[in-house]
Order: sequence, then C-alpha cells, then structure tokens
Amino acid sequence: MIRALAKQGVAAAFHRSGAARLLEALGGRRGAPLVLCYHRVVEDVRRHPWCAPAMMVSLATLERQLDWIGRRYDFVDLDTAARLEEGAPRRGRPVAAVTFDDGYEDVARLAIPLLKRKGIPAALFVVTERVGVEGLLRHDELYWLMERWLATRGGAALARELELAGVRRSLTRGLDQHGPALIAVKERLLRRLPRRELRRLIETLSVFGPPPREVLDDLKTVDWPELVALRREGTLIGSHTRSHCILPQESDTSRFAELSESRRMLESRLGVPALHLSYPDGRFSPATLADAAAAGYRYAYTTCSHRSTAFPLLTVPRRTLWEGSTAGAHGGFSPSVGAWVLGGLGERFGGGCSSEHADDARAAVGADAWGASARIASEAP
Repeated sequence: MIRALAKQGVAAAFHRSGAARLLEALGGRRGAPLVLCYHRVVEDVRRHPWCAPAMMVSLATLERQLDWIGRRYDFVDLDTAARLEEGAPRRGRPVAAVTFDDGYEDVARLAIPLLKRKGIPAALFVVTERVGVEGLLRHDELYWLMERWLATRGGAALARELELAGVRRSLTRGLDQHGPALIAVKERLLRRLPRRELRRLIETLSVFGPPPREVLDDLKTVDWPELVALRREGTLIGSHTRSHCILPQESDTSRFAELSESRRMLESRLGVPALHLSYPDGRFSPATLADAAAAGYRYAYTTCSHRSTAFPLLTVPRRTLWEGSTAGAHGGFSPSVGAWVLGGLGERFGGGCSSEHADDARAAVGADAWGASARIASEAP
C-alpha cells in the first residue's frame, strides 16, 4: 500500500505539472505510434487465482483504458502503425495500435468483440505449436505448479525442491519468506533457464497430477478455425514464436527454427504473409534480431524502449497494460498513473530495462554469428 501511494503521488505530481505529457511525447519518440500490449482478458480477475495477475485485465478495465487512450490517440491497425514506423507521413493526432500476446481464447471471445464495437483494430500474436492444442503454455504451467506448491507445501518447501532440481539459490530468493515472491521467481526462471531445463523443472514439480479441467479450459488458446475467422474479419495475426521460448536463451539453430517455422505455419494456415513478430517476454538479443531478419520478419515488438540502430523495425517498443497497471493507490483507474505508464516513465525511473542490448546487432553478434544466421536461413526448407 505504501509503495502504491508513493507511485500515485509521484505520477500525480508529474501529471499536474505537465511533465507527464512532455515525457510521454519523448517516450513516444516524437510522434511514433504507441503500441499497446495485453495478454488475457477476463470478466473478473479475482476468479483466476492460477493465473499471474500481470497477465490479466478485466473487460471493464480494458474498456476504461481504451476509452481514456482513445481521447488522446487515434487507433489504427498494426500495419498502419508499422508504416508510420517506417517514416510514412502522419497527420492529425498521435496514433495507437492494440496487440494481444499468446493467443488466449478469451481474447477472441471477450476482447475482440469489444474492440469491434468501438471500431478499434487488433493484432493477435500466437504461439503456433499451441494453437488448437490442449494443455497450458509453459509459463502458465510453471506458474500453476508453483502456486500449488506454495498453497499446499509452503514457500520453503518449494525453494528446497527448486534447489534440488539444480536451480541456483539466487533465482529462488524470497520464496521461503512470503508468497508474493512467486511471480518474481517465475519470471527469473523463465528468463534464465533454457527450454530444455524448464521442461525438466516442470516435470520435477509435477507431483499434483495434470491441471484440472477448470484450469485447462480457462487458459486455453484459440484454434486454427478461430484464427482464420479472426483474420477474415480484420484481426492481424502475427507470430509469438513456435513454442514461446525466451529466444536469447536458445541455441542458434533452435532460435532460428522458433522464428522461421512459426512464420511458415502462419502463412500456410492463414494464406497471407506473416511479417509481424512479438518476442516472448519482450526479450531479444543482437543474435535474435539477426535471426528475425533472416527468417523474413519485417516488424518485431519488444516490451522496452531500447531500439537497435541496425534493426529499428525489429525493436518496436510496446507498453504493457494489465488490470493493475493504471490503478491508483485505492485500486481505481488513475489518469495520472495512466500517463506515467504510457510515457514509459516506470522504465525510466524504475531502473530501466533489465535486458542487455547492443546498439548495433551486426557488430554485437560478430561476423561468425551473423554468418551462422545467414547460413541457417539459406539451408531452411
């Protein structure tokens, strides 16, 4: 509560002084499009304890956020926003585009109809190997398992189990003290462990049996017929990789396959070019940018403000919104906090991006890695 009050107070001070608008403009890179990122959309976030809070926004809060943003921006489709990123002339008010990551079914069922009623275009980034497949996305499964451990055996037991599985203690800090550390630990594990190690860890923690039907149904993703229908009705469908791995953690071959195979699958099933990519967890490295270019993507989206000078169109920033992202100290929608978020001030004053990036991908990856990406691309079927 004290932290929320402090955030509200600082945001309000910026808002009243007019500095928020100035820094929002700077954060928006002098008129460049504002690209929004959402994940799940639900009726009531309190009814989904097995889902990380920052993954969800209620339908009512989504509408409140969009209405507030719509008074300041004109909503455009992602292709239009991308052309503006390339330097197309812009007239009138600044523009914003709405995107959703992961391809949850509730976005198709709840969010898209709302956006259609308001005349707002949408883009949906999907994990292609999980489309129409029962089971949880890896980050959802890890969160559900860890939440079960906390609820039934406690944080200390979970921390010990993770350490027995070979997880460094630095990644599990806080679990033996309080439950809220769960989200931070989950994020550290996803960001630091390669996909193979994550799979072994999930197997180690899977002592409760498979997720119950309630959880599987709640966290299910769209299927291919739904995606075809959404595309036909105007929703842009982009890639969120093949399996939702954190790309900088993967080998060169695996990383390129994640990107190229996802793009080929989308084009094969939907019959249109797949030029847009969003990086899982917003994470990218110089080698990731080289592979995304080699795989044929024209635009890619992050969750931080860093831009590569070599690949500016493959490092387009987004602002991530969820139920609590625009909430004031007492839980309701706060315009001052909203301005703080849209301007990227949380990143500017909250320690910046936690990823390591290089300004020039070609220079950073080196000639050997760059050549390897080109070779893998040329050998791909």
